[in-house]
Amino acid sequence: MADEGANIVVLQEGAGMGSSEQVEKLIADASALAKEKNIYIVLPVFDLGKQPAENKVHIIDPNGDVVLTHVKYGGNDFEGSLKGDGILQTIDTPYGKLSAIICWDADFPNAVKQAGEQNVDLLFVPSNDWLEVKDIHAGMATFRAVENGMSIFRQTGEGVSMVTNAYGKIINRVDMFEENASGFTGIQNVQTPIGSVNTLYPSVGDGVGNVMLLGLVGLLIGLWVTRKK
Repeated sequence: MADEGANIVVLQEGAGMGSSEQVEKLIADASALAKEKNIYIVLPVFDLGKQPAENKVHIIDPNGDVVLTHVKYGGNDFEGSLKGDGILQTIDTPYGKLSAIICWDADFPNAVKQAGEQNVDLLFVPSNDWLEVKDIHAGMATFRAVENGMSIFRQTGEGVSMVTNAYGKIINRVDMFEENASGFTGIQNVQTPIGSVNTLYPSVGDGVGNVMLLGLVGLLIGLWVTRKK
């Protein structure tokens, strides 16, 4: 992909799964490749040699350095992995401010709004899904793009791979369940829009929704009192 002009190469959740020695070797090889090809590599790894296992994503820069590491914080009880602290890391690059989370992490708006607070331009969401949740999970990631005014690059091994801009417009979409059935690989080679826009959500969070909920409760109480009279 680098030879075809890619500046950033993103792999799916758990792309590097194995023992600690295998994971370390993969990171070293990826670092050498990033330096040789002058690219960024977004490399998710699943270290089965650790107790508990560690589900992480690394961003490797063109110098071959690991400049960002994020530990998955969503769904850890389900998969039995180390729980991350939920603090988003960012790096400044020629392609804007970048950050990365993993799959289930994108289901937590109160955590992801850190990206909006820090004016992240592009959020990577390497993922893997099962058939029944593929569309709703991809849709939730799109909500995070709109809430925080940033582009999202979601790459899956199984599920819906997708690129959206800061307004939630879908730039590219690949359904891996359909593609796999047809014998395709699900590669996204996309000119990705980069750039953040200001939104209210990082400041007010779910405040508007909570006010509406309180209003609904008040309305129901009012109706109950009226019926009693």
